[in-house]
Amino acid sequence: MYSFVLGAVFLAAVQVSASLIASPDPNSYRCPHGYQFYSGKCYKVVTVAKDHAAAQAHCESTGGTLASPNSQEEIDSIMDLVGQTTAVPDLLWLGYKDETYEGTFTDGSGKVLTHPTWSNGEPNNCCGGEHCLQLYRNSGLMNDLGCHREIGFVCSACSQDLSCRCPALWHEHDGDCYRFFGLPRSFEDGEANCQSYHNAHGQPAHLASVSCQAENDFITNFIAQSWPGQGLRRTWIGFNDIDHEGNFEWTDHLAEEYTNWKSGEPNDSNNNEDCTEINFEQPGIWNDLGCQTKQSSVCKMPVFDPYGACHKLADIITHLIGQCSAALPVQ
Repeated sequence: MYSFVLGAVFLAAVQVSASLIASPDPNSYRCPHGYQFYSGKCYKVVTVAKDHAAAQAHCESTGGTLASPNSQEEIDSIMDLVGQTTAVPDLLWLGYKDETYEGTFTDGSGKVLTHPTWSNGEPNNCCGGEHCLQLYRNSGLMNDLGCHREIGFVCSACSQDLSCRCPALWHEHDGDCYRFFGLPRSFEDGEANCQSYHNAHGQPAHLASVSCQAENDFITNFIAQSWPGQGLRRTWIGFNDIDHEGNFEWTDHLAEEYTNWKSGEPNDSNNNEDCTEINFEQPGIWNDLGCQTKQSSVCKMPVFDPYGACHKLADIITHLIGQCSAALPVQ
């Protein structure tokens, strides 16, 4: 019996060690990889020059968004980090733009800049083409600039705790993070776009899998809310039989067998329909379709769980207690 218990303890130790080795760097429990924590937020200064759109895409791919400071405290935090970073360009993109309403600067989430630190005479929309906001490295003052200019930039992400388990611009639901992309893409390009995003554990997103009717309903409503007033939006999900005709699989390897096909589908029309869309003719209904068709897509990734290693350890201990109890002789 004792040899069994010792063996179980050894096995648990090996499993715990493996869990800790596989867990993220300790800093990632507070910030995504590459970010630093300042005054309740995570920031990263990027010295590689990009235009405003490319800078935003880079920040999103690392679990954040272009920084949108709206207080002197936030500006001070960014300037502290800038001072600790080498080879910082003179100009740095922030997240605000006034492309929709001239003079009203908002970020991607709709937050309005209410406490700007404008440089003298700014914003001036010089030549009618300055709609993005940049920060001066030396002074911490702001200026409007043409969005096409390639300069450095500052990313921000919320501190990773139980209230912030999804990357910026992603929506949490029932243990997963979701994001809708309206830009038409092929199935392959939609999946590649999803995989360019990761949670703080480094786990990539995929075209959404659907495990049950409740999740199908959520995704249907989520698409409608993300694209209001546009009618039924046919959208890629991750189900496909590209590898083996008739054997559908999820791109994230979900093993659930739930489906919601329209009657008569999938039919592999013209022997060329290997990918799956949702919202075919009716909300939430699935249809197989040619994978090169370009349409919107919905992505999904696991939430960041800052206590994941603890949960693994608790499971191992519970399992070990059960093994030891079973091995003890009945009194």
